[in-house]
Amino acid sequence: MEVYATVLPPSFGGEVGSEYMPLPWAMLRRAADFAGSVRGAREMRTRSPVLIAAVDRRKFETHASSALESFRLGVIEASRCTIMTFRFQKGEAQFVWLADAADPDLWKAMDNMTRSRQLAFVFQEQANLWFLPWNVPSTLGQFGVYRREVARTNVNFLAAAGGAIADGSLATHLSSVFPGVDVKYRCVNILMTPHLKRVLDSIPGTATVSPDSAAAVGFASIAPSPGTVQ
Repeated sequence: MEVYATVLPPSFGGEVGSEYMPLPWAMLRRAADFAGSVRGAREMRTRSPVLIAAVDRRKFETHASSALESFRLGVIEASRCTIMTFRFQKGEAQFVWLADAADPDLWKAMDNMTRSRQLAFVFQEQANLWFLPWNVPSTLGQFGVYRREVARTNVNFLAAAGGAIADGSLATHLSSVFPGVDVKYRCVNILMTPHLKRVLDSIPGTATVSPDSAAAVGFASIAPSPGTVQ
């Protein structure tokens, strides 16, 4: 798993000198990336997307032990961008990945997901890895309309997603999917694709810490922006 710590300049999305906010993220992968070490991945189509989350093992084992499982795709329309949400809940544990609807790599992964009708989740803490395959519908249904966002060329998604994570406004969109079951452990990540990584790297003043550094804890820093989720 590749997790990075990135520092964005204060001028990005906010005023110089403004307080920074955390920006957790994880790379979008494919089943082929895990086929050499995970049996479940070898049984999947190679291009099937894999969503990764770094987890606290104790909390994961405590709150994700239930057989109750659900995956939902959603959309949050922010003021200057559209955020796609991948939400997986297992018992009292909920894992959310925020993706940019204007990201062409996201739609390639979505197409691969619908063609293979497969998706997988990887939950990892250092050497501990949980791999969970998931069957998905063969169509995107009403979500296909958001493919039109690809025509947009801006970086506001990073500020909007980071702001929504930092100020807690995502909570109104991420309630428990199971009646009577409270979410007691929630992990929210930015779904980082090669395209979004290039956008991040193109921002002047951005510094990225390599994943093998002790400082790489799966967080970036981003200046606040008024373009958070409405």
